[in-house]
Amino acid sequence: MAIDINSLSDAQREMAVKIGDAATEAGINPDLAIAQAYKESGLKHFIGEGKERKVISSDQNAYGVMQILPETAKAYGYERKDLNDPDKNIEIYTKMMKKYLDKYGSEDLAVMAYHQGEGPVDEFVKTNDYTKLGPKGRQYLLDIGENYDFADDTEDKYANAFSSVGNVDDTTTTNTKVPDFSKELFNVGTNLIR
Repeated sequence: MAIDINSLSDAQREMAVKIGDAATEAGINPDLAIAQAYKESGLKHFIGEGKERKVISSDQNAYGVMQILPETAKAYGYERKDLNDPDKNIEIYTKMMKKYLDKYGSEDLAVMAYHQGEGPVDEFVKTNDYTKLGPKGRQYLLDIGENYDFADDTEDKYANAFSSVGNVDDTTTTNTKVPDFSKELFNVGTNLIR
């Protein structure tokens, strides 16, 4: 199932366009970037209204529409306060994803590295042992796949990995209903931007 663009608020649609434009400029598939932002923050940078308005954050201390950690921002030459600016938040995301896409050569591995860092992905690449990705990483890829059309070989590459994704602790993910793995999961497409 793809993101229903008609169910998004004007602010979410505007954010999707902003993310898509930045991704395109960086050489990243805009639909992938939008699907990640939808998973990370629901395409929202702020919550609340008026004096109650603040930057969205997670219990892991990640901030903004792309849910960037302060230490990650620092590694890319930014300060914690930069995470409050949606444009800079998205800019950090594009730098990260471009680096991961260049390093791994595939969107699925870049998405996993974005979610959980390069270490587990490097171990998977070296060993082809999907357990190195962990259930949260595999679930994250499935969640993105609900709203993005990964390459056709993704199903074959992770067939064994997804058969055990049901072991994900329901308290660690916002998607407690683990989807059945099927080819259709990775062939949904979004075409969200325009």
